[in-house]
Amino acid sequence: MKSTLLLLAMFAQLFYPTPPADPATAPNPDYPVHVHILIAKATGGQGDYHGFGRGDIFGPALQGFDYTFSCGQPFNNNRQSSEFYQARWKKPNEKLEILLQPIGSSHINHCDLNIALKAKPYGRYTNPQPNAQPTAPTP
Repeated sequence: MKSTLLLLAMFAQLFYPTPPADPATAPNPDYPVHVHILIAKATGGQGDYHGFGRGDIFGPALQGFDYTFSCGQPFNNNRQSSEFYQARWKKPNEKLEILLQPIGSSHINHCDLNIALKAKPYGRYTNPQPNAQPTAPTP
């Protein structure tokens, strides 16, 4: 009986995709960059998701970006203009790592975004994040 349930659970993972994650809710000082995801498209499954989208980086000046990713979990776009993903630069102006939190869980996951910066932001904000950090670390 136990082995039958285990087999059913394994097969269920083959047919049911991982639900998308939301931004991590607990502030993390190691991730000072605030990223607003406007579009998040993902394909794949079984812990191997690929996708693309666009977003904005909150900072002294708002900056738009396009991105691609390959992660173990898809993620949602920010549904409110005040929501953001916590991020940090892995390669200045090229790669950001964002924090993901599966819905209904306290576990934190990471995902790397390969980005292409744009001259202007994509979104319109009435009050961008006042505590946002600069877009790239100072040398």
